[in-house]
Amino acid sequence: MKRIILILTFLSTFHFLLKAQTMDHTNEIKDRIALKELVGTFSNLADTKEVHAWVQLFTPTANSETFVNGASVSRLTGRDQLEKHLALSWQILKPFTILTDSKHST
Repeated sequence: MKRIILILTFLSTFHFLLKAQTMDHTNEIKDRIALKELVGTFSNLADTKEVHAWVQLFTPTANSETFVNGASVSRLTGRDQLEKHLALSWQILKPFTILTDSKHST
């Protein structure tokens, strides 16, 4: 009887650990998919210059600091500042073509 209880306890523990490991792996996969989708959305909105939608990907109190040659040249705090700055900056940027080995990339 003691052996049966010991075996059942072992099997129960093994089952619990296996299930926990599977759940961790499933959650990791879901997290990776969510991150890939976020990066895709981030890139697509930047490419299409949808400033308002793009800044919504950040927290309301997001900070952005730009450095040139090691010196801070711009510090923005919050979505509103980010949006105002990017709306102006992204208007200036226009699509361009890079020539590499006779292949075009836009």
